[in-house]
Amino acid sequence: MESQVKIKLKEIGEKILSGSANELYLSMHFLEYAIHGMPYVMNMTTFYIGTDGQSIYYNPRFLAQRYEYNRVLVNRGYMHMVLHGLFRHMYHLEGRDERCWNLACDIAVESVIDTLPYRSLALMVPDKREEVYSRLAKELKVLSAEGICRLLMDEKYTENDITELETVFLVDDHSFWNYSREKEKNDRKEEQRQDKKRDDVQQEAHWKKTSWRVEAELAAYAKNAGDALGGLEKLVKIRNTETVDYRSFLKRFAVLKEDMQVDPDSFDYGFYTYGLKLYGNMPLIEELEYKEVHKIEEFVIVVDTSGSCSADLIKRFLKETCSILKNTESFFKKVNIHIIQADLEVREDRLIHSPEELDRYMEDYQVKGFGGTDFRPAFSYVDHLIKEGILINLKGLLYFTDGYGIYPEKRTAYETAFVFMLEDYNDRNVPPWAVKLIVDERELYKGQGNGW
Repeated sequence: MESQVKIKLKEIGEKILSGSANELYLSMHFLEYAIHGMPYVMNMTTFYIGTDGQSIYYNPRFLAQRYEYNRVLVNRGYMHMVLHGLFRHMYHLEGRDERCWNLACDIAVESVIDTLPYRSLALMVPDKREEVYSRLAKELKVLSAEGICRLLMDEKYTENDITELETVFLVDDHSFWNYSREKEKNDRKEEQRQDKKRDDVQQEAHWKKTSWRVEAELAAYAKNAGDALGGLEKLVKIRNTETVDYRSFLKRFAVLKEDMQVDPDSFDYGFYTYGLKLYGNMPLIEELEYKEVHKIEEFVIVVDTSGSCSADLIKRFLKETCSILKNTESFFKKVNIHIIQADLEVREDRLIHSPEELDRYMEDYQVKGFGGTDFRPAFSYVDHLIKEGILINLKGLLYFTDGYGIYPEKRTAYETAFVFMLEDYNDRNVPPWAVKLIVDERELYKGQGNGW
C-alpha cells in the first residue's frame, strides 16, 4: 500500500513539473535545452524543490499544494532552478560567504524572472522586492550574483536585513548544491568524494555548453524582443565571458634586465671543487650576484574616475593591483609606476618608486573626478611623458574602466589593455588593437605577496 502511494505521488509530481516545463518552453523556445535538460527525482527531505545541476528534486506534497494555489508559482520555481544552472551558481562559492552567496544567487535570478514579459511567469512584484532592486541598482549596473554578494557582505547589510531578504526571496532548496555536500566529507570515503567531484566538473561543463547555446539563441531572439530580455541576456553573457589570471597577465609587461640576486644556474661545482683542490682555498668560479630576469620596471595604471564608475570598485581594483605589484617575483626593487586618475581629463598622476610610497599612497587615496568619460586625454598625457623622456622603456598600460567612454582611434606604441570587472562592464567599443581583459574579482585575491 505504501509503495502504491509513493508511485502515485511520484506520478503527480512529475506531471506537474512536466507541464510546467512545457508551458515555459512555449513562452521561451530559446531555453529548450536548459528547460528539458534535467530529470525529476522525488525527494521527501526537501521542503519544496531544488537542484544540484543534474536533476530536479521535489517534494510532491508541497509541489501539489503550490500548484493548486497558483501554478505560476511552480513555473517560477522551475525557471528559478534553470537560471541557477545557466549561471552555474552552484559551482562558484569559492572565496565568498555561503549564506550571502546563496541569497545573492536567489536575488539575481528573481530579478531576471520579475522582468520577463511572459504570462507563464507573471505575478505582481512585491514592493519589498522593488525596493531591493532599486537599492542594488544604485551600486550595480547589472544585478549579478557576484556583485550582489559583494554588497551583502559589506557592513551596510545587518543580520536582520539578511534574514528579511532570505524570507522575501526564498524559492528553492540549495542543500543539493555541490558545496553544501562538501559538509559530508567526513562521512564519505575519499574515492566517493573524488567521483562526486568529477561529476560536478562534468555537470558544470554541461551547463557551460548549454549557456553558450542559450546565448546564441538569445542574440537572435532579442533582435525582435527589444529590451524585454535585457537582464537575462546581460547575465548570460557575463557568465559566459572567459576571465584570466590577473597576476599572469601583468607579466606580459616585463622587460629583460639584470637584477641583484644570486644566480645558481651560473654556478659550476666542477670548477669550484677543482680550484679548492688545486689552490687550497681558492675556488675558480663563484655564483654571480646578479641575474638576467624578466620583470616590470616601468608601468602605467590609468583609473577611470568618471561618474559611471563606482568609487568602491575603483578602490578595490587599485588596492588589489597594488598588492600584486608588491610581489618580489614580478617587479624590480626600483620601479617607476604612474598611477593616473582621469575622467574627461587627467586629474592626478602619482609616481611610485618603492613599496613604502605605494603603501602611503593607498592609505591616503581619494578618488578624483566623477565627470564624463573620455579615454583620449590620458593617452595624450602618457605620450607626452614618453616624448619628454620621463617614460623611457614603457611596455604597457592598464586602463581600468567600465567601458562607457570615447576610445582613441590610433594604436599606441606600447601594449594597452582595458580592464573590466566581470560583474559590470561594456566592451562593445574597445578598439581592435587593444587588449580586453575581463577579470573575475576573485582572481585579484589569488597569491598575493607582502614584499616587493
